[in-house]
Amino acid sequence: ILTNEKYKGDALLQKGYVENYLDHKTVKNNGVLPKYYVENSHKAIVEKAEWEMVQAELVRRESIAEYYSAADIFATKLICEDCGRYYGRKVWHSNDAYRRVIYQCNHKFDIAKKKKCTTPHLTEEEIIEKFFEAYNRVMLHKEKIVEDLKAVVELLSDETSINGKLDEVENEQEVAEALVKVLLEKRSKGEIGEEEFASQYDEYEKSFEKLNQKLTSLIKEKELLKGKKEKMLSIISLMEKEPNKILAWNKRTWMYTVEKATVHRDKTITFSFYSGQEVRV
Repeated sequence: ILTNEKYKGDALLQKGYVENYLDHKTVKNNGVLPKYYVENSHKAIVEKAEWEMVQAELVRRESIAEYYSAADIFATKLICEDCGRYYGRKVWHSNDAYRRVIYQCNHKFDIAKKKKCTTPHLTEEEIIEKFFEAYNRVMLHKEKIVEDLKAVVELLSDETSINGKLDEVENEQEVAEALVKVLLEKRSKGEIGEEEFASQYDEYEKSFEKLNQKLTSLIKEKELLKGKKEKMLSIISLMEKEPNKILAWNKRTWMYTVEKATVHRDKTITFSFYSGQEVRV
């Protein structure tokens, strides 16, 4: 459900196809037939911005799979300044009247390290209070931030340069294919010996392989730029809807605005927001 593009109003056509028309069995299309992506093909169930942020969150969770905890939204966003690893939730005096929940570096007392981390423990209340201050500072400049992000989106939308490079490579491939065709004709007419043919063919083949690699690299680069643009548009859309000031805890706002929070030795926290701002509180 979380990765189904239909929820944001788009559709990927021909995900499957009927392999055998006698039994009408549909099989997954793994590149046998072309797929077609249609944007805004129907009314969306969730906003595109929210859907895109979910994709980014899924990627983040996959990258930290062994550390991720669905029960704790602070665990994989709080980072220790000393070792760069995650903070975790700990319970002190769990069976008596002094029970207390705190967050501290998961590797603070790791015996494999030469010395323990000197970063402090934090309570949930302290984290939330500092988040409020950092968020409210950032949102004082909300309009300017959104304006700057839109300028970045405009730059990412300009595909003139990369499309030009793709055209160049495709033209070079066409030339390479033509040269191979000529070489094959010469061979068929007996105008070239087998040894010379093999040598030239090998040279063309290596050249074509390099062009293929270059083409693949450019296509990935274009997709990466597209992904950055979509993520940026999602950040803008969500930021515009977030309140200018928060006084009460909102888990959704935390998840959609904070990329990471680094805990320093002096108990301050640097909040890194998805919009690119960093605030130390």
